[in-house]
This record gives sequence, C-alpha cells and structure tokens, in this order.
Amino acid sequence: KEAFANADIGLQGFSPVVLVEEEVLQRGDKKLEVIFEGHRFHFASAADRDVFAANPGRYYPTFGGIDVVQLASGKTVLGEAKFSVVYKNRLYSFVSAETRDLFVAQAEPLSDFDIARGGIDQVARVEGKGEPVGHYGISAIHRGLRYLFVTELHRERFQGDPEYFLNAATGSAPSHSTDQAPVKSEPATTTPTSER
Repeated sequence: KEAFANADIGLQGFSPVVLVEEEVLQRGDKKLEVIFEGHRFHFASAADRDVFAANPGRYYPTFGGIDVVQLASGKTVLGEAKFSVVYKNRLYSFVSAETRDLFVAQAEPLSDFDIARGGIDQVARVEGKGEPVGHYGISAIHRGLRYLFVTELHRERFQGDPEYFLNAATGSAPSHSTDQAPVKSEPATTTPTSER
C-alpha cells in the first residue's frame, strides 16, 4: 500500500497555481493541501491554496492531468507536470515532450475534449437568456468536465448548485423554494484578461 499512497496527488505534488501563473515547477507543501475532483493538490503558499480554492477551473489540469494526445488514440495515461502547457487558460499535462509538442502543433482539435455541452453557459440557458458560449477563462469543473460561463457571477452561481443548473437545462430540474439557485459564497476572483 505504500507504493500507492501518493497515487491521488495531482501534478506530482507541484503547485498548479505557480505552474499556470509563472510557468515554472515549484513543489507544493503537503500541509497546504486541497482535495478536488478526487485529487490532492499541494501549494507553495497559503495564498496560492486560497486562489485555487476560489477558482479551481483556472488551475485544475484538463481531465485531471490525463494526456489528451494519448486520450485521442484511446489510451488513458497520466501526464507529468514537467511536460505541461497552458492553452486557452487551461493546464494540460503530457507523458513526454513528444506528445506535448504534438498537442502544441495541433491544439485546436484536441483542446476541447473536456468542454461540456458545447461550452454553452448553463446558467444563461436556464434563465432564458439564450445559449451563449462561455469564455475559456471563466470555467468550473464538475464531475471531470469543464463548463464555460459568460460572467464570473454565472460561474459562482453554477458552483453553488451545479445539479440544479444541469438538470434544469435538460428539463428535469429539482424544485427549489426560490426562483434562483443558491449562490455559493467564495472570495472574489478576477477575470483573466487574455487567453493563452
């Protein structure tokens, strides 16, 4: 069991916040840990941990770190942090420099494997505001898939009760005592101004 004790540590213990924001590898501290989507992530500082907790969609690796080039060929292989790339405000990890370079060369057809429901903002859809496609920089992760939103407020509302918005969008919403799904209280975040 000792051999598998760290199998659930994301990015081999490197801080996802430092990797995305500074594009360098910095080992996280196991005392600064957040569990998200079944993975344990370590952070270089308490501030980085809090930034991740407030907006995990920005820092959570695509498919939990599975190499999307391998996935496209039917293989599920976990990538390594040292072969990571940030593209469309999302972190991708690869098993080697070769698969990373293949992704960079043809990123567009591979980049949206994890985008749910065509990228349509589910909050806007449920509220009768059409079906606008959200922004890559404003996203939330739910059950391994990435949902995009047109505003930070929509992202926050979705995170407060994702099942409500997903079920309501398909016509099987649970009843609520209020007209709106509850808003999850979380620290304010800033919207990224550019997409990489």
